[in-house]
Amino acid sequence: MTLLRAAWDLMLPGSCPVCGGPGARCCVLVARTVSRRDVPVPCWSVGRYSGALRRAVLSFKERGARVLGTELGVLLANVIVREFAPPFVLVPIPMRAGAFRVRGFDQVRLLADVIAERLSVSVAPILRARRGGDSAGMSARQRRRNVAGSFVAVGSVVGAPVLIVDDVVTSGATIVEAVRALRHAGMNVAGVATIAST
Repeated sequence: MTLLRAAWDLMLPGSCPVCGGPGARCCVLVARTVSRRDVPVPCWSVGRYSGALRRAVLSFKERGARVLGTELGVLLANVIVREFAPPFVLVPIPMRAGAFRVRGFDQVRLLADVIAERLSVSVAPILRARRGGDSAGMSARQRRRNVAGSFVAVGSVVGAPVLIVDDVVTSGATIVEAVRALRHAGMNVAGVATIAST
């Protein structure tokens, strides 16, 4: 048993983070695409933010279980490749400095790196957060107000479409702002890929 598998079993003993069924390995076969109508580009997710998938995301994001990033990244890579063929460039949603200090790692960048390695594509961390705080607990309207104008592109991707990567899409406000910033910089934003969708 690998160290990765042992850590996975400790975090979620005997359960798949997608279907909740027996067996610690991620059940790629039941991963399904979740579409969103509240964002301006196609948005693909492994599944709904509930049950075992929600527990896996929370363990990864809030409890420091970085090892889950590999498993979740592989799941998301499998969803992406069914929906959108390379070449494309991954642009992760940037982590706010306060969240990084609390967590000690950037979970979205980790996901993007796993996906990039799996699909042989590149990562361009060109979005920067200008302002706006944590949106946890806010209503959809409050989230939109909180993130309005919050991103700027500090670089550009030329010659390939861009896929935005995030961990969870809730109201869609963060995605809308990321798309706006990248398009303002002249990029072709083809879609968004997230682990889970509310």
